[in-house]
This record gives sequence, structure tokens and C-alpha cells, in this order.
Amino acid sequence: MVNIVLVGAGKLGSRHLQALSQIEIMGTNLFVIDPSSEARSIAENRFHEMPSNSAIASVTYLESIGNLKISDIELVVVATTSDYRRSVISDLCASFNVKSMILEKFLFQDKKSFAEVGKILQQHGIKTWVNLPRRQWSFYQDLKMKLSDQKIFQVDVVGTKWSMATSAIHFIDLISFLTDDIKYEIVNLDFGDSYVPAYSVITGPRESKYVEFFGSMHGRFSFGVYFNFTCLESEMPLSVILTTSEGTITIYEELGQCFVNVSDGINVVTSELGVIAPYQSELTNKVAEDIINNGECGLTPYEESARLHLPLLTSYLKYLGKINPEFSDLCPVT
Repeated sequence: MVNIVLVGAGKLGSRHLQALSQIEIMGTNLFVIDPSSEARSIAENRFHEMPSNSAIASVTYLESIGNLKISDIELVVVATTSDYRRSVISDLCASFNVKSMILEKFLFQDKKSFAEVGKILQQHGIKTWVNLPRRQWSFYQDLKMKLSDQKIFQVDVVGTKWSMATSAIHFIDLISFLTDDIKYEIVNLDFGDSYVPAYSVITGPRESKYVEFFGSMHGRFSFGVYFNFTCLESEMPLSVILTTSEGTITIYEELGQCFVNVSDGINVVTSELGVIAPYQSELTNKVAEDIINNGECGLTPYEESARLHLPLLTSYLKYLGKINPEFSDLCPVT
């Protein structure tokens, strides 16, 4: 029997569950943990929206980790908000024999948690990855191969209400994946003199204890790739623009389009590619199968992702600390 535990059954957690419902490992037991009865109910409904799967031996919905009556766990997916993630990891490692983990981002709200969690994972020998799934998209895997003989000079990400505070790490990770470079610095943040409550692109602004930014950030990787991220309030589709030694590549993930402009020095030739942006409900099962069957997967390993998170978190803390001293050491980004 294979035990997989999902901690956090909210919007994203329930999508992880939908994917796990399709896992192709016979005798899989799924355990879904969330203190909210509403979240558990929504997750259960979403599970039943998926096709039945004979590989699933059981699905159990629990209120807390303390209700979990097993000893060995092949895989844990931690899909809680950032403020609870460290304690969840600590509790799981203290009480169970955990073989591997997938953690959601933004990893943690304070810098010391990165080292503390890294030490816990190392002490218990738990292989851990962070769910920044663009590395799993076949489009970006193919693009990396196509760019192997080109130099990337700049990456621009521009769009409307794409939750830059929490989602910038996705594109930091993408640049790292495409260039094999994990060292970078944030050169400048231009968020004005305020922040806004975290919002949803689906439901719009809402009261929230988490924060978001409008504006732009600028940075540079050690291999010389500059990046500019801009989050606007005006309406425009999200675009990812790569400037390379041969031209430009403009990617509209939500629209499923990519335009490649290549110059021969005289003329510019434009070609179009399709972009398939898979949902989380189509990915987690494949990653879980890789981890359980092979001990590896294509997501970012924890130590590498921690190094990619920290410069971003440090910049956020510095910016927020000037506005509100209570955020000098704790950044409410999830």
C-alpha cells in the first residue's frame, strides 16, 4: 500500500487532489487534511468530479494531522498557506516516517524558516521539491532545448493583476530553469509607497491578511540575464518576453500562443507556436508517480528553491519594513 497525504484542501489543494485521484500506482491511500469542514467538503466534491480509478484504495478526509493513524508516508503534499507551512512540516517529520514532500510556494514568510526547515528535512532524509510547475510543462522543456545554442539577454513579464508578490517566484524559477543559473539579485522594486490586500484574478479584491503589490521589479542573474516584472491594474493579457541573441520570443500562456521573431540582420521572420499550459489537476499525479517510482522528479529541489526564494523575500521585507515596521521580519505573502 502507498500512503499519500495532502495537507491543505483549499483552492489549490483540491486541484492537487483531483490530480492525485488519477495516479497510476495500485493500492494508493489518499489522506486529505484541512481544519475547515467547508474546504474538506469542496475537496471531496472535486475528487468525485474526476473519473473513477481502481488504483485508489481509499480516500480519508481529516481535520488535523493528529487524526492521521498511519506510520509510513510515501509522499506529503503541503498546500497550506505560507504562515502554517513550517509547523506542518515540523509536525509531520516528528510523528511519521515521511519519505518525500512537495511544498507549495511562497515557501515561508521569514528568512530563518528556510534554514530551519532545510535542517529538519536533512535530518530526516526527506527528499523535497517545491511546486513551481512550469519546469514540468512540455512547452518550456522544449523551449529550453531550442535555446541551448542561444544567449538570453532579458526576460520581461507584464500583465494585469497576476499577483506579483506571490507569483514572481514562478518566473524567477523559470529563468533559472532556462539558464541553469540560481544566483541573482533584485536591483530595484518600484511598488510606490503602499501595498494592497491579496486578491484573486477570479473573485477580485477581498479582505486578506496577505499582501500584494502593483508596480515593477528589476533584477539580474549572475550569467547576465536581466529581468523586469510588471503587474498592472489596467487590462492586458500576461506576456513573457524573452530577448535572445537571435530575436524575441513572446509567450501568452493564457491565450495558448507564442510568437518567435528572428532577425537575419536584414529581415525579421515571425513564426507562431502553440502553448499548452496544463492545470495543476493534470500535473501532480505525474510528479507523484516519478517520485514514488524513481525517487526523483522535474520540480525544483528544496535547497535550490530556497536559494531562489531568499533574495526575493529579503527585498520584500526591506520594502515593507519601510512602510510598516511590523513587517520587517515577517512578510505576509502566501
